[in-house]
Amino acid sequence: MSRPRSNLARADASSPLVPILQSYLAREDAVATIGVGVADLLMKTAPNDAASTDAVVQFMKRKDQTSATRYSLMDGVMHVAKSHSREIGKVVAS
Repeated sequence: MSRPRSNLARADASSPLVPILQSYLAREDAVATIGVGVADLLMKTAPNDAASTDAVVQFMKRKDQTSATRYSLMDGVMHVAKSHSREIGKVVAS
């Protein structure tokens, strides 16, 4: 039996939750599985939103990332960039 999908997974850039998720990535305790999940969700729901792109890029630049979180983030960026040809891939590649 499959799990029902969350409404958050179907959110888009106009969702009122997007600014909250962007703010979460700036928190000091955002590094870990939850932070990576939030970054992944922002990349999928708002890949062309400048504030979301900036939040993800700034999160990726944090010095307290582990190699596992960096790998997960890069994997997410590569997936979004390949499947959607979005701005996040361009910003990270530069």
